[in-house]
Amino acid sequence: AHRHHSTSAQAGGGALGAIIVEDPDGALPPEVEGMPEKVMAFTLVDMRMTANLIGGSPVPGNSGFEKWSRGHLWKNQTGQYIDENAVVSLVNGQYKPKMQIVSGKWYRFRMIFAAIELNLAVFDAFRKNARCEFQLLAKDGIYLNVAPREVQRLFFASGNRVDVAFRCTCTRGSSCKAALISNPCEPGINSTCSMLPTKAEDMREGVERAKKGILDVNEPTLTQLLLSFDIQGGSSRGDQLKTFSVNRPCYLVDLRGVAVPSSNQNRIQFMDPIDWRVTFSRKNDTGIAMGMRMAEMEDTPPLARMKVGEVRQWYVRGPMLFGDSLNKYTGLSLHVFHIHVNPFQITSLSSPTDPFFQVGDWQDTLFHASGQAIVRTQLDAFTGRTILHCHLLSHEDMGMMGYFDIHGKEGSWWKGARNVDPKCYRDYKGAGYSYVTPQASLLEAKPVWVKGDAGDDCHEACASAGGCAGDRWPETLTELQQALAETGVACEVSPGLAEWHAPSVEGGLCSLAPPAANWSQVLEMRRCGATPPAGVSRLCR
Repeated sequence: AHRHHSTSAQAGGGALGAIIVEDPDGALPPEVEGMPEKVMAFTLVDMRMTANLIGGSPVPGNSGFEKWSRGHLWKNQTGQYIDENAVVSLVNGQYKPKMQIVSGKWYRFRMIFAAIELNLAVFDAFRKNARCEFQLLAKDGIYLNVAPREVQRLFFASGNRVDVAFRCTCTRGSSCKAALISNPCEPGINSTCSMLPTKAEDMREGVERAKKGILDVNEPTLTQLLLSFDIQGGSSRGDQLKTFSVNRPCYLVDLRGVAVPSSNQNRIQFMDPIDWRVTFSRKNDTGIAMGMRMAEMEDTPPLARMKVGEVRQWYVRGPMLFGDSLNKYTGLSLHVFHIHVNPFQITSLSSPTDPFFQVGDWQDTLFHASGQAIVRTQLDAFTGRTILHCHLLSHEDMGMMGYFDIHGKEGSWWKGARNVDPKCYRDYKGAGYSYVTPQASLLEAKPVWVKGDAGDDCHEACASAGGCAGDRWPETLTELQQALAETGVACEVSPGLAEWHAPSVEGGLCSLAPPAANWSQVLEMRRCGATPPAGVSRLCR
């Protein structure tokens, strides 16, 4: 609990925690419902007066925030505010705790990163005769369309919550060990990553920027051993979890195939260079985005007025400055998009960097290396002011906030939800689940190739078709010909034509692939958002 505009001092001083809202009986498969639960609240102790500089402006740590707010926490015995180059994470208030678990047994970890800054990239390490597994169940309190999803890492921006099924199995003997760590890169996965030490106690601590290929965001990632496991007894073999889909409340039906009126397709921008504003445009890809730094809500006009009971689509990105298309990559890689009341569904994301991120997932807090995403939401039931802000709390406290004024009849909801999912429910009595095939989520999306208008990126080209899938770009002539056949485009493929916005069409010529030189994973993540020159049309999926 914290008052907005004082979040850094209050949350950084300990006014935080986790609230668990239990599912109704029968809402989950028995093997998930019966898992022992472990709640993990990750918090930060940041003893730096100044954490880092962004745009030349100092961003304080816990101690610095307390000094700014003239509080009395984070002082030493002489009454001076602490200024040490030390940042550590606590788990439920404990430093590097140990947890005992049973070999081969599934546990449900309910995890929250209740911090004012930084991010976590969590995976298992320091295994001794152990094999560990993550099966993702939910993000930000909302179950996946199809769960569980096998992942290797868990990502947390400030405010993110993750529910994951976790187990470790001893491969030799009756006991074994493992640990959870946060690290900006993973040895053996990223060639630029330094190897971890042999012993867990020798792992260094601190912050550094993420290496390309895992996070590649513009906010430092914590490096630390978080907690360790003593694993005893149990079974060396365990059952795999069945894939399932929960019955969804009507405000969480899949919006990917919904036709959103162009008047409801808008743009939200998090400014960069930082001027501490969230801005808004009623146009998806044109027009000036307006907004002001919020000092007091009563003195700040709403970003927009919207009607309750509608579906909205927002292109969330960085600013459009001087025609520089790369500016949109700073938005969500520098700022954490968070909105109150109504969560959003990711409908377009430039090549998700990891299985943890997928088009179709629901969240209310999003941080992503590509810097941009298209999301859809229902303005369900509640009227009044709905806050959105950057969830890096220093940015928020500096005024990077705004609000929508939702008007209409209180309690109204989008009636089209029942056309999308006849089983959706408006109260808990409709809760339930069904077992499904692992491919079910992909089948629902049904991506198809389309030809965009000249000058449009793939987010814009696919806006009315559920968003850019961000994967399976054609790599061979046969694959390109299949895409051309699906769009009805006839052109001559030029082997020597390699463009960063490929595949694309210009006149009667087609380009197949981006240039081989300097085509990094980072650019691959951004292919949905690559803007072609005037007169060139992209092929998008």
